[in-house]
Amino acid sequence: MAAAVQSGPGWDLSDHRHRAYDLKTPEDHIKLYDTWAITYDEDVMGTSTEYCGPEKTVACVLHAGGKIDGEILDAGCGTGLCGVQLAKQGARIVDGIDLSPGMLSVAEKTGKYRTLAPADLTKRVQLPDGKYDVVTCVGTFTTGHVGPDPAFLELLRVLKSGGLFVATVLDNIWETEGFAAEVKRLGNEGAVEVLSTKLDDYRKADQAMARMVVLRKKVLCASGLRFDHSQSNNCWRWSSPMRLLAYVSPSADRTSCSSGIDGTLTCLISLMHLLVNSLPRQLPNNPNALVTKSQSNIYHET
Repeated sequence: MAAAVQSGPGWDLSDHRHRAYDLKTPEDHIKLYDTWAITYDEDVMGTSTEYCGPEKTVACVLHAGGKIDGEILDAGCGTGLCGVQLAKQGARIVDGIDLSPGMLSVAEKTGKYRTLAPADLTKRVQLPDGKYDVVTCVGTFTTGHVGPDPAFLELLRVLKSGGLFVATVLDNIWETEGFAAEVKRLGNEGAVEVLSTKLDDYRKADQAMARMVVLRKKVLCASGLRFDHSQSNNCWRWSSPMRLLAYVSPSADRTSCSSGIDGTLTCLISLMHLLVNSLPRQLPNNPNALVTKSQSNIYHET
């Protein structure tokens, strides 16, 4: 990993948190956080801030029954504060991603991560679908940083079906930056079970609060079509279109669909196969009924 960049003229380390709220470009973020990495932990964990986001996040993972001994992604891991808290609770397989090489360099020194890699959460994350049991994201959804789109969908994409997504969202951007609407949409469309959006302490010293977003991934969608594979019948219904492309299981054969043109074509072929196989069967007059009846059986993933 690249070493942390030394502070230069014009940089006031004590003022980095306030500067962070007015960043405009990824380059601005990298410059500030590479510099701040040197004293970040001291600055945010001291009595002048009392940052408790990582501790609160891990508590939410445990409370929701997250698989702490499974594979975990710490997105926006920074210097590794959340990774350290996860390790205290028994986590042994934690990968970290962050935009700042300087922050990743500090995180590496904790010895709590299996892998660490640079990543921009405003773009597609270079990780495979359905890899992780738990995804955490602490301190990233804040003023002047990352919005909900496409970050929420990307982090859900790399999460296993049934896996847990836990993130902090600074309360003063919860409504205005579209986080509340995105969580509501994901819940309404059946992609996730919304376990919590409670308001909790984030920085105790200045009484900053954050929403503790806890989502369980329960439905995998492709091109707006949802499936139920129960009692050996292929049942389906339309829902509002989603941007998540995942797994289609019309039979014992499971087809993995990824994003992009190739993934969309694969999904369409799978849908045609499903519909052709389903046509001879008698579908209910109200397709919603069966899907609702067996909500917990929608999608099974290897």
